[in-house]
Amino acid sequence: MLRNLFSFIRFFAFWLIFDVITRATFELYFINKLQHVAFSEIVQTFLYGFRIDASAAGYIAVIPVLAFIINWFIPRAHIKPVFLRIYVYFCIFVISLVTILNLNIFREWGTKISFRVFETLYDSPSEAVASTGSSPIWSSLAIGIFLFAAGVIISNYIIDYNFRKPAMPVFAKAVAAFLLAGLNLMVIRGGLQVAPINQSMAYFSDRLILNQCALNTEWNLMHNTVENFKTPYNPYLFLPPAQARALVDSMYAVKKDTSVQILTTTTPNIVIIQLEGFTADLIESLGGEKGDAPNFEKLIQGGVLFDSVYSASDRTDKGIIAIMSAFPSQATRSVIVDNVRQNRLPALSGIFKDRGYQTSYIYGGESEFMNFKAYILSHKTDDIIDKRNFEAKDMNSKWGAHD
Repeated sequence: MLRNLFSFIRFFAFWLIFDVITRATFELYFINKLQHVAFSEIVQTFLYGFRIDASAAGYIAVIPVLAFIINWFIPRAHIKPVFLRIYVYFCIFVISLVTILNLNIFREWGTKISFRVFETLYDSPSEAVASTGSSPIWSSLAIGIFLFAAGVIISNYIIDYNFRKPAMPVFAKAVAAFLLAGLNLMVIRGGLQVAPINQSMAYFSDRLILNQCALNTEWNLMHNTVENFKTPYNPYLFLPPAQARALVDSMYAVKKDTSVQILTTTTPNIVIIQLEGFTADLIESLGGEKGDAPNFEKLIQGGVLFDSVYSASDRTDKGIIAIMSAFPSQATRSVIVDNVRQNRLPALSGIFKDRGYQTSYIYGGESEFMNFKAYILSHKTDDIIDKRNFEAKDMNSKWGAHD
């Protein structure tokens, strides 16, 4: 049993090593973009990318793990080493191919390979081919051959293809199988934290190129593809389109400029607080319960209250995009998890930074939740304060520190 466990460890170790090789290939290929980056920051791309690398390895291990578990419980079943070897070689080939495609896509578009590449190839093949017209075919082919050959050679040294059935009672096998499958699932999820693994786990810098280096290419492509295949629908069809359009147009109609100057300084200290589950029912001045929010009532007396403001949506990730980027809520998806699109949105933090402000983001939980950290770092935020900056005694809920 210990030998089999060690075999799985070696299996994971190989894919982690291969991810290091593909990441190093990406960084060497675009070394000109990293020439003003400190070596220590380049090293961090490997450290911060480790968790998503491990998750990618966990996905690759799903089929071998299931096959080995079935093999344990069926006496006559026998997994020939050649089958595992073919599977490993196939995965090496696919990752090598994705890597060289990513090099060319990144050079042309400035983004990592995503489902949009294949969507463009399907919808507009001529434009897609034209955009790759300057791709260095021979160097790409050479890099692909090198990666595949290196992967095959290294895998032959590290991976143990000669699987042996453990001599164990059925109950012990069941426990071992459950633990093995559970451990692999935990690696795929990225750990036991509240938020499952996402692109934010790899983001650590305000330099976009470093975050792109840290992000595992094949994991990102798979995640992006799954998101794009989710069935789209519109749950907001309550009125005929023409009536809905007329209603919206009437809300935005402005007869004259009614702007009022209320500030006494041109550079006020600006703090944006995102409230959740805090409705008008709690505010006396808006017809709500008396005494539920006395301090908010004090703010009303000394400030300006907008009494016709409505919640952007039903989730935190959609709310922060609405507040910071004025982006309308999406019904079935959230733009914040799409790094290609969210990176191009305008944001208040970027505007403030350009005006000379020091910008900070404070969140008592995991800043990686729903890709928050990637969004924040992509829009000129100087400091991120999250659960890592709070003491353990302050972590009084599963979501982190109370406000």
